[in-house]
Amino acid sequence: MVVDHVHATDGDIGQVHALRIDPGNRQVTHVLLKEGHLWAGKEVAIPFDKVAGFDGGIRLNITKQQVQ
Repeated sequence: MVVDHVHATDGDIGQVHALRIDPGNRQVTHVLLKEGHLWAGKEVAIPFDKVAGFDGGIRLNITKQQVQ
């Protein structure tokens, strides 16, 4: 299994956990990421329009604070 890291504009924020897909049009709507440590981590849903690219993982066009 390949795990992609998710990068905000100011650094790494976690790993891709899953994608949320709209069943009607089959388009990706959110990237779900696992943020934090194994035991204290949480899942965060990032709207797909915040994805800037896929170079070296998933790159977002928002900061770590905006993800919070």
